[in-house]
Amino acid sequence: MGRRGLDGTGLECTGTERKGFTMESIELTELVLDWGLYPRTSLDTTNVRMIVQALEAGETMPPLIVDRTTKKIVDGFHRYHAYLTVLPDNGEVEVEFRDYESTGELFTESLRLNARHGRSLTPLDRANALQRGEEFGLTVEQISGALALTVERATALTKSRSATTPSGEPLMLKHTLKHLRG
Repeated sequence: MGRRGLDGTGLECTGTERKGFTMESIELTELVLDWGLYPRTSLDTTNVRMIVQALEAGETMPPLIVDRTTKKIVDGFHRYHAYLTVLPDNGEVEVEFRDYESTGELFTESLRLNARHGRSLTPLDRANALQRGEEFGLTVEQISGALALTVERATALTKSRSATTPSGEPLMLKHTLKHLRG
């Protein structure tokens, strides 16, 4: 199945079905970024710049993975930001719409996809994901499975990267701040 490049060339996947998912081209402005579902602690601007350069060189990217109901991006934040740079305001991108039964399922899928391709999740990203996953009602087993970690490693990672605020809230620490844990 081909993908459409920036100039509109190539085979189009619009409206086709693949493994129960729908491929469509939609305007970039229709998509929603929900940073609360993003599995990373920050966007890597170097990665975005590299994707921009690849797009400008005529490369095509995999479709963004998007929740059909909310149009929230599940996978593809870096590609989305690269498209913002190279496409006109009403530019269209290829998306693969998927259906999720809950926000927790959407978050788990985002973790699973980001843990297995592209830029690796940092230990801080993983620890943060473990904390946020619990907010969505997910178990440590579900979250660690999505992150491709054993439960033991996930638990150790959370302990080594976290502290507690005076109000009792968990706080994830960067490696350089771990000595402040107390």
